[in-house]
Amino acid sequence: MFCRLQQAINYVEKNIADEHYNVEQLSADLCMSRMTLYRKIQSLTGQKPTEFIRTIRLRRAAELLRENRLTITEISYATGFSSVSYFSRCFRTMYGVAPTQFVK
Repeated sequence: MFCRLQQAINYVEKNIADEHYNVEQLSADLCMSRMTLYRKIQSLTGQKPTEFIRTIRLRRAAELLRENRLTITEISYATGFSSVSYFSRCFRTMYGVAPTQFVK
């Protein structure tokens, strides 16, 4: 199943800038039902599929912030968040600091 988890990560990363890429599309890409995807992701990561996708997006955002080449707005859209405020809220929840503070 590790192979399937890596495959799921690869699909999310491939579609990271698409704010509409969601659990339904991921399950279709992996050729499994939404419920099967939910059970497998939950058992392997302890996360719901939506959290799994968001975590991958936020990890990529942290990498981009470290590179310090894009603005926070550009990073939020490049990682598939529909608004900067939602991105900032999710980032703060995961990392304990706002994106602006993370850079420093």
